[in-house]
Amino acid sequence: MNSNHDVLGLEINDYPGMPQGYPIPTGIENLLLFIQRNNTYNSVIFEANLHPDGAIQTSNPMQVYWWDLHHSGVTETHPINAIQQNLAYGYEFEVIHPDLIRFYFKVYPHITFFISKIEGKYKVTTKVEESRMVVTNLYVHTEDLGVFPQVIFVEFYGYNLETNQKLYFKLTFQN
Repeated sequence: MNSNHDVLGLEINDYPGMPQGYPIPTGIENLLLFIQRNNTYNSVIFEANLHPDGAIQTSNPMQVYWWDLHHSGVTETHPINAIQQNLAYGYEFEVIHPDLIRFYFKVYPHITFFISKIEGKYKVTTKVEESRMVVTNLYVHTEDLGVFPQVIFVEFYGYNLETNQKLYFKLTFQN
């Protein structure tokens, strides 16, 4: 397993919710963000889909796929399936400018995210209270109560775009 540091070198496992020692996906050149869940070490990766010249593909800005970690420490990737695309990890987007894309997750369209170039690299941002947050990863805690898991809370990890200070936000869902 990897260290408890995210892709920016910030400690992310010092908040409630995400258990200590969760593996952090590595070796993903154009990683925008990743989502982890309480019932598996596997992650859903959102990677910038770039043209050879480095510009983001405005017709399909993100590649979304599973990063599976096996007990042996070996990782492999595979696409999310159609149900996951439509109900959990899919997104809708709008190109505002070739280097600025607004999107939201289909499962929860109430939070708007943006993909933009920051310091020469594409990153995901959103607004948390009065701060612009660069989102590095999300942790989703669910309970299995039937066919589809019920989301109890989602934790947002990242940093303040202006100050580079670590930011954390927890979105709790009522039953």
